[in-house]
Amino acid sequence: MSIARSPIIRLCVLVLGLIIAFDPFAADLIVSGQDGKFVRVEGKATFPEPAPPDSLVVIDASRFPPVVTRTLEGLEHTVQGPPEAVAVTPDGKLAIVGAPTRYDYAAKKELFDTFLQIIDIESSPPRLLAKVDVGAHPNGLSINREARSCLLQLTTARSRCCRSRGRTSSRSSK
Repeated sequence: MSIARSPIIRLCVLVLGLIIAFDPFAADLIVSGQDGKFVRVEGKATFPEPAPPDSLVVIDASRFPPVVTRTLEGLEHTVQGPPEAVAVTPDGKLAIVGAPTRYDYAAKKELFDTFLQIIDIESSPPRLLAKVDVGAHPNGLSINREARSCLLQLTTARSRCCRSRGRTSSRSSK
C-alpha cells in the first residue's frame, strides 16, 4: 500500500486541513482540560487519593497576557489525551471534551470511557450539557466551521463523525 493510500495518512491530511480551514474563524478563546487525578512524582506516574477533580478551564486569549475566565470542575479528562482532545465551537459558546478517564483505586488502573462531554462555556460557571457515547475512547477531535459536525479520532484507530442537534450531539456514522 502506498503512503498516499494509507487511511492514517489520509486522516492526518484531513484533520490538518480542518485545522487550517478552521483557524481564521476561531474565537479568541482557549479551553484546556485539566487532569486532577494524575501526578508525576520523581518520574513515576501516581494517582493520589483523594484526587482533586478534573476540570475545564476557559482562557480569554483576546488580550495579553491571556486570562482564565471560567472553570468547570467535575468532568472527566486525562493528561494522556492530546491537546486535540478539547475544542471550542467557532462561536465560542460550547466546548467539546474528549479523552474521558477515571481511576479505579481498587484495581490500581485508569479506566478509559467512551463519551464526549458537551460544555456550555457561556454560562458562569460553565455547565455540562450532555455526555454522548461514541462507542470508543475519543482521543482527538475537530469541529467544523458551522459547528454542525465533529470529526473524532478514537483510540481504536478509527474515525467517527458526530452531528450536532442544537446544543447536543449524536453519533452519526462509524
